[in-house]
Amino acid sequence: MASQTAIEYGASRLRLLEFDGAGRKLRVQSVHEASLEVGVTEGEEEAGDLRATVIADAVKESGVRLDPSAMAFDSSHAIFREFDLPFTNEDQIRKVVRFEAEGHMPVEIDDVVIQHLVLRKTRDKSRVLVAAVRKDDLLDRLDILEEANLDPMHVDLDDLAL
Repeated sequence: MASQTAIEYGASRLRLLEFDGAGRKLRVQSVHEASLEVGVTEGEEEAGDLRATVIADAVKESGVRLDPSAMAFDSSHAIFREFDLPFTNEDQIRKVVRFEAEGHMPVEIDDVVIQHLVLRKTRDKSRVLVAAVRKDDLLDRLDILEEANLDPMHVDLDDLAL
């Protein structure tokens, strides 16, 4: 199997991990780290441009493979909620989880990307964990990565990526 790149894009640092294999036969080939703490006096757009430059330089220095790649998103920017649903069928859960999550989130549901995980099922109900990330935060990071020629095929929360 050809090598792949994992991107950990946090608030203050970037890590690039190149590996091959999968599951129990995962072999780390290299790890590279770069600080994303850039001194900016203007605005967010300038900070994004500086971060894109830092990331592009880190990619070039590391020599990691650009494709395929996946990104781990900083979980400190996510909202997590648990709640019960009165059924266990996966199709039913998938259909109502966004609507049900709306009552548990302190944000507009249309402003976030949500993902759910069924934690446990009993005879007649399911315990669900929902994670929500602001679309703007996610798209900003993806735009910055794109400027550095990185286009992750997959994004996961860093806590859940493990």
